[in-house]
Amino acid sequence: MRSWMMLGPNDKTSTPITPATRFALGSLAAALVTEPDCFPLLVTALEDLPPWVPLVAVVPAHLATSLTALLTPLDQARAAQSVVVPHPLAQLPDAATLRQSVNQRPTVAPSTMAHWLARRLQQPAEVIEALLMACLDKDGSPNGASRRTLHRRVHEILSCRPSDLVRLHDLAILPRLADNTGQLAASAGTTITRLAQRVRRALGLTLANYNARPGWEWPLEAACRCGLGRTGGEWGVGSGEWGVGSGP
Repeated sequence: MRSWMMLGPNDKTSTPITPATRFALGSLAAALVTEPDCFPLLVTALEDLPPWVPLVAVVPAHLATSLTALLTPLDQARAAQSVVVPHPLAQLPDAATLRQSVNQRPTVAPSTMAHWLARRLQQPAEVIEALLMACLDKDGSPNGASRRTLHRRVHEILSCRPSDLVRLHDLAILPRLADNTGQLAASAGTTITRLAQRVRRALGLTLANYNARPGWEWPLEAACRCGLGRTGGEWGVGSGEWGVGSGP
């Protein structure tokens, strides 16, 4: 592995990762993998990567398939979503390209997000997945008793409401790196003011800082730091709307 670098949320150039590296929310890790002999080094390095930091592995085109096959089971175990970027030169692309590679990942499955939250909150994965899937089932029509049970279970385990989980999911998967916050809000089907309120209450960040940080992992980490799943706490996005993209 030629290099193992961190790109912070406001950095234009990457810096080497060391045991003392502190990863800010919205950071990503970039690895330049030039030959198959590098694969074991990358696997070892992944063990020290925080769960909210996505990996971008840059490789020659002929190694992309084999590296993807290596990372797929590791990602499943870590509840992660790595990116393999074929690149013709033996060097990392620029910062904008690295961030866009994270921004353009396929939409993450809710089950992966649930697995991530379960690991982070030290809860059974099947419990968190069942709760999240029930909250996201907008086509379902549970009766009053079932809805009350869902509210109670979500509050007991995650200290929030089902609608809060829906809005967190929507904030996590909304593509970022828009040219401006107005464009970001428009893509979410809402206004700058409403989206800014959700981001501040859910993640503790300004809308501009949220827009500068691609990836679904760090919003989940930010929500946990703001109180999601904290015993005796009360976390919530605080909006009366059902989902980011539900209306203007």
